[in-house]
Amino acid sequence: MLTVKFKKINNAVYMSHIDMQTVINRTIKRAGLRPEYSQGFNPHALLKLSVPIPLGYASVAEYFTLEIKDVSAQEFLEKTKNTAPQGIEFIEAWDTAVKPNLTGKTIGATYKIDYKNIASIEEKLNDIIENKQFFIEKKTKKDVEIKEVSELIYGLNYTENTLLVTLAAGEKTLRIDKFIEFINKNFELEISSVDALKIAQIIDNGNKISADEYMKKLTL
Repeated sequence: MLTVKFKKINNAVYMSHIDMQTVINRTIKRAGLRPEYSQGFNPHALLKLSVPIPLGYASVAEYFTLEIKDVSAQEFLEKTKNTAPQGIEFIEAWDTAVKPNLTGKTIGATYKIDYKNIASIEEKLNDIIENKQFFIEKKTKKDVEIKEVSELIYGLNYTENTLLVTLAAGEKTLRIDKFIEFINKNFELEISSVDALKIAQIIDNGNKISADEYMKKLTL
């Protein structure tokens, strides 16, 4: 079982989760590699992407798992180095004897937001979260619901012009676009998707650690 970490940047940020699956499959085939396929009437490559990121947002911490024989992690990276489209780059890979189940174990994602003087909102935003006043709109088939989601904000760390925010992702999710929409509206900011970058995926494996740390432990 291979697990691959990749970047999704530049124009690739506008690829949907389904399109990304197709792109990765084609990248692998162009490299002359053949993954394992499912059985049955509609066989498909045994490839699974981790939790999706909203369209328009860049990431240096996306992952997929792949069933493939007779190819080491390093060989996979070398053979696919020049076959991925612009904006997609496979940057690390791990070979494990067990399925890592990244999707099932993912509980959060950390984003880096670069915006001038963003630290100025720290005190008021902390008050909003402590008092459970972080409301977002969530569309349903019939209506729009208003939900309070303070419990889905797992961490905030500031420097003068940078905010690192860890949001729930996985079974419970607070999307980065909804977080930015709230702070733009309530603090009269103009943060856009290009100001945010996903830098880590967080796993709950008894302890909350990054996906990279988790994968390194599986390969020991």
